[in-house]
Amino acid sequence: MGATKITKQSQFSITQFNTVTCTAAARSEGDRGHDKVNVMDERAGYVLVGGKSSRLGTDKALLDFEGKPLAARVAEVVQAAAGRVTIVGPLEKYGHLGLPVIPDPVENFGPLAGLLAALEDSENAWNLVTACDMPYLDAAFLNFLFEEAQAAGADVLLPFDAEGNPEPLCAVYSLAARSTIRRRVEQGVHKITRAFEGLRVDELAPDRYARFDPEGRIFTNLNTLEDVRGAGLGLPSARLDRMREVPSADRQELDRRGKI
Repeated sequence: MGATKITKQSQFSITQFNTVTCTAAARSEGDRGHDKVNVMDERAGYVLVGGKSSRLGTDKALLDFEGKPLAARVAEVVQAAAGRVTIVGPLEKYGHLGLPVIPDPVENFGPLAGLLAALEDSENAWNLVTACDMPYLDAAFLNFLFEEAQAAGADVLLPFDAEGNPEPLCAVYSLAARSTIRRRVEQGVHKITRAFEGLRVDELAPDRYARFDPEGRIFTNLNTLEDVRGAGLGLPSARLDRMREVPSADRQELDRRGKI
């Protein structure tokens, strides 16, 4: 996703947390059932939409995926893991998805403002925040992220992909991180990982989630026409061919007018 790898030499300090077993072996089935209800009550999910999609030239949140908008599909798997889901973006563009929608608190600020919107809206301890253009996410993996976050008790559970890049738009945030994220937005910080200074971050390495991602594609997102083709979704091939021929600077206006 183009993010800078976080190392010990980075601008902010990351506290590593050892993974803790979520449930003790001695617990009864009844206890586990009660715990599951309580755990779900602590969760919320948010899907960020409304980005400019400048490289793609069309709103990727509304690309067709198995007969429904991609953002709606991502929201389904987020809701399955979190028990509830909210879209973060303009109501006038995404209200028709039939899901709760909240706006970014700062227009055109970038995804950190969307993250802040999620944490300002939430009343839940653990908050999964994802991008809308990740077609290979599944509920089992997202549930695992929640379990790891709740077990470790960090401010942020931050997965890393196989290339060592952080994935802050498929991460779990404690509500305790809200004041720090708000302060970073007020300071004009745009890069999400730069906003983590002073937060306790649990780095989730690929070996910890490998069983959920045997094909190594779970963090794939859609930024270009080639990405859409590779995912086998989105637009009729004839339309993609026409879009390929149009300079990227002109695509959004032509798409808005229905010319491509």
